[in-house]
Amino acid sequence: MPMAAPSVTLAAPGAAKLDGAQFTSVQQVLRFDVSKQWVLQNWTRKSTGPTDVGLFSIRVPLVMGGPTMQALAGSLTYFFNEQGAVEHISFHGQTGDASPLIQFVTHYYQFQQVQSPIGEHVYQVRSGEGVQSELRTRPESVLKSSAPQQSVAVELEFARPGSPRLLPPRGPNLVVPQAAAPPVATTPAAGATDSMSESIKKAAGNYWDQVRYATPGEEGQMLRRWPE
Repeated sequence: MPMAAPSVTLAAPGAAKLDGAQFTSVQQVLRFDVSKQWVLQNWTRKSTGPTDVGLFSIRVPLVMGGPTMQALAGSLTYFFNEQGAVEHISFHGQTGDASPLIQFVTHYYQFQQVQSPIGEHVYQVRSGEGVQSELRTRPESVLKSSAPQQSVAVELEFARPGSPRLLPPRGPNLVVPQAAAPPVATTPAAGATDSMSESIKKAAGNYWDQVRYATPGEEGQMLRRWPE
């Protein structure tokens, strides 16, 4: 069972610094006990709306304060269910030191390191054959000595503990289909229709199969520049 996350002080509504600068640790933003109102009051810029998977999303730009190398900067999205509880958290952005984030998700939420491509570090929470939560970090392709806090790319998909929902399989960005053969009329074998129906129901039950990853251009629209 996941350990209880450490108790932290949440920023008060109407805080002087908005859009993430008032937060100094990952524990303050990667929480499942916050409300829509709390998110709306702590960010001046946000993008809101329902999703095609039955959740209400609020996407905000995050530029954390505190130690520069450990701070996060990027696009943060909270997904709320019909009861107003956070069902999923997504963060895509950068940091200079991912170790506090890695320690947080591995210690309190049992993320486990898994085999990954050279240069990447991947941590997951799995359920059966599927993945519920995933953290990926990798060095940026272009490193700037003037901006060490932007040296590590971070992708986090964080499901509420105990959620039955799974992430969609990661695949290539471009798939070139083979030339289609002429269609052949066939009659489904006995029981095949029922089997197909069950497969469709199973796929439909995984709502993340219906959610695509944001493109770099879309994520860039939500980013704020790091303070000079």
